Amino acid sequence: MTREELKERCKRRVRQREFYAHERDIDPSGKVYEESKLVLELLEQRPALDGWHKYPDEKPQDEEVEYIICVSGKIRNIEYDHAVLMGDNYFEDGKWYIHGCRKEGVTVLAWMEAPEPYTDDL
Repeated sequence: MTREELKERCKRRVRQREFYAHERDIDPSGKVYEESKLVLELLEQRPALDGWHKYPDEKPQDEEVEYIICVSGKIRNIEYDHAVLMGDNYFEDGKWYIHGCRKEGVTVLAWMEAPEPYTDDL
């Protein structure tokens, strides 16, 4: 189960319990209700621990951002398996543009937003 699936499942459980409680004019408390609310709260407070998003299950929304991507396939006659590529990689119009290679033969497995560039202002 992905993070998003867990989030949706918990939301559904909370809504069901709240609807049930409203119909009977009772408090919506209960173990499943309380646990689901807690899980939702934790998911909202803490982003994915590693920052990776599985592709194509989750697609980037922002086309103005550079990405770090995990790929498998052939790039310039070298075969890669779960290689991490950093650089000028971006997602536009539903397609990946990967610096230095053609899209054919390369499968994007996962992605994350690239961090802001380092500056001496730290």
